[in-house]
Amino acid sequence: MGFLFCSVVYFSYICITKQINMEYYIKKHWKTNVPYIDTDDAIKDYKDSVVAKSEGNDCVVRALAAVTDSTYGESHSYIKKTFKRINGSGTPNFDRIMKKNVGKKILGRKYVRLTNHTTTTCIKTVKDKYWGTEHKIKTTLDSRLYPLITTYGKTRASQMTVKTFLSDYNVGSYLIHVRSHCFTIINGVVIGNLCDSRKLKARIINAYKFI
Repeated sequence: MGFLFCSVVYFSYICITKQINMEYYIKKHWKTNVPYIDTDDAIKDYKDSVVAKSEGNDCVVRALAAVTDSTYGESHSYIKKTFKRINGSGTPNFDRIMKKNVGKKILGRKYVRLTNHTTTTCIKTVKDKYWGTEHKIKTTLDSRLYPLITTYGKTRASQMTVKTFLSDYNVGSYLIHVRSHCFTIINGVVIGNLCDSRKLKARIINAYKFI
């Protein structure tokens, strides 16, 4: 059981939306030392929710509830209506609809899509699949497809990882989209599954800041 290997500290923070003082236990991953809170503990009324107990593949429901300080039921209803999500399934068209509605409010919270560049030109090493030889080509990363990047000197760049995001964006409330998964980061604390505090090399597809 993962929590047996985690150090636990008592943590209190002020919810930005309603200014309610809420107290949680923050665990630290035994290997990465990244602080995290299980969404089961962070989401209001989660443990009493009949809907939550019957659900699965619901990372978006959980993440949205956590980042907006909503109940599981409120988030569940919103996502079912807006994203046409079917119970027990993933959330279709998540990224497309999130980008389309940037600037609007979700469950009372306005959000923006994070970008840290517009276009960035870099040098990429590619390998010929027939001959096995390597050569360098010039490529351009566009923020429409790669909103958050990390640059290395003047010639190298790549999609930002969760590890870099935790370092660069340690203040604020964020909804994080990585491949086939979604979780929350609030003031440098991961709110999600245990693995979300472990898979620090996961590349960020999009990150949305909730204001």
